[in-house]
Amino acid sequence: MSCRCGIGQGTRNCLLSSNGPIGFEFRTLDVANFGVPQQRRRLFILCDRKCDPPDLSGQVFRRPPTVLDVLDLGGTWPTKPLFAPERAKPTLDRARRAIKALGEGIPFLIVYYGNDGAGGWQILDRSLRTVTTVDRFGLVEWGPNAPTLRMLQVPELKRAMGFGNSFCMRHGWRRDKIKMLGNAVSPPVVTEILQQLCGDALKSPEKLLPLRQAVRSDLGLLDKSAA
Repeated sequence: MSCRCGIGQGTRNCLLSSNGPIGFEFRTLDVANFGVPQQRRRLFILCDRKCDPPDLSGQVFRRPPTVLDVLDLGGTWPTKPLFAPERAKPTLDRARRAIKALGEGIPFLIVYYGNDGAGGWQILDRSLRTVTTVDRFGLVEWGPNAPTLRMLQVPELKRAMGFGNSFCMRHGWRRDKIKMLGNAVSPPVVTEILQQLCGDALKSPEKLLPLRQAVRSDLGLLDKSAA
């Protein structure tokens, strides 16, 4: 079970008082420690009927990639001039702060919907800040004459969440998909948790085959109902 880090004390006490024979552990995990190119701290509730769940907090299983590793190649997506007349002043203010700090010619991200004192921008050679349910990241690149701006696209945000390129989002508009990604749980984190909890039980192809078949069947039913 996963949720944001701000779980109420009442909810926490309720879970602890109702656990019975099941071992509960509350762990705040950062997906960056699991090889996901994003800073994203979430509270996970780990449960085990046989023993106390493992403590995964603070452990670094894989070093995360950076923003550069999730971006599509230049020219893949359309861009517009950064300093366009219709551009909002707060956006230009963020861009000017970044250019003042980095200098001209260095690409960066404009970050919307944040007030953490970072100035509304970030460099590309570090993990992405938290992916949310809104369109939050604008990429500034430098053309031969002037800087350009475009928003990060769904395939890039999928990679930032730890989903592989083969993961398909079959339904919904762009805004719907961004919202789903912002609400998602990063697969590498869940994979590591299950491997730590279940161990060798997940390594048996015979045990996994019925699960895979059930998942494919459920996806087929979803596709038919949405058609």
